[in-house]
Amino acid sequence: MVLIVPGQLDLLRPNGEDNPELERVVERSEIFKLVGWWPQDRHSVAEAAIVGLSPETVQAAQGALVVSALRLDPPVRSAHFAISLGTLADGAVKRLEIHDAPDQQEERTLKQVFQKLDTDKFRTFWGEGLEHAAVWLEGSVDMSCQPLDHDWALELSSSMPQGDGEAMLRRYVDDSINLLMDADMNKKRQDEARPGLNVLWPWGQGFQPNLPHLGLLRGTPSRVESRSLRLAGLARLVGYKPGDFRDFGRPLATNWARLRHLAGSSSLPLVAYANEIETATRAHRHEEGWSLWMDTVNDFVLPLARNRETLIVVCAPSRAGSLALVFDPEKSVSSNKPFDARVLDDKSVQTVHGPSFVAKHLTLG
Repeated sequence: MVLIVPGQLDLLRPNGEDNPELERVVERSEIFKLVGWWPQDRHSVAEAAIVGLSPETVQAAQGALVVSALRLDPPVRSAHFAISLGTLADGAVKRLEIHDAPDQQEERTLKQVFQKLDTDKFRTFWGEGLEHAAVWLEGSVDMSCQPLDHDWALELSSSMPQGDGEAMLRRYVDDSINLLMDADMNKKRQDEARPGLNVLWPWGQGFQPNLPHLGLLRGTPSRVESRSLRLAGLARLVGYKPGDFRDFGRPLATNWARLRHLAGSSSLPLVAYANEIETATRAHRHEEGWSLWMDTVNDFVLPLARNRETLIVVCAPSRAGSLALVFDPEKSVSSNKPFDARVLDDKSVQTVHGPSFVAKHLTLG
């Protein structure tokens, strides 16, 4: 079982917060420093290391990853797009936060809008929350589409798609605004002083990438569990088996009991990617981040360690440095190394290539 917890090394431990049982597990584990985890350019897929591939060897557009995550298999040479549900105010389009995602009633309205926007060549597909997908049959990717994956707003008039298919894509954006702006759900949101769900924004265009089939190359497909659409799409493209992101649990409420059952019973190697700690630390919510880490430890790592039947690998990637812990119940190990940022400067700790390290633990034999 491989658990990936970005942000863990960036945590600030509250005074007096100790977990003696975790410390005993760490003492019986091997500790490694990881390198090569992060991509060197913006075109590489950062999630590649999670499935044991070097990020610089994997390039895939956001649209291709989301289309794959939704288990869609469009005809060859179809152009894949990410469709972000955004908010338009004062002539600017902005990304919404996860807590602004549509509720069930709003989802029904949005799905009706998706159907109205469909044409013979351009189809929109429902994804999850704010992230969806579209396919342009026999389409092109020779265009410029501004991404909506950042915190700043895009001026609508100057940020519209340019290049092949621009008339179709601009009409798609305009029609989505016209259909959504005066919808009852947005009138209600306005009364509640909440941002509107009033524009569908296409970006991240690309064709399906040609990636290695890791399930064949490594002797077994691995099961990949997360709430990330991007990772689910990548897992499927490399011949792995992504779990349903809806089953992973709500943000801040990961379903560790389910993952614990999978780790102990599945015949396939398991990779679990939980990035909520990183989200908390980036927002300087360190108390929340520490609480999430303790939930991970107490509800997942320690119960598996107590059973002494599962080899546990925990990877903690961070921009400042990355670590891994390996707890093998069949080995007798005695270590005095902590599993935290203090180890990053310890020259006696072995350094290994992170993606290759993960690949080793997902390979038979």
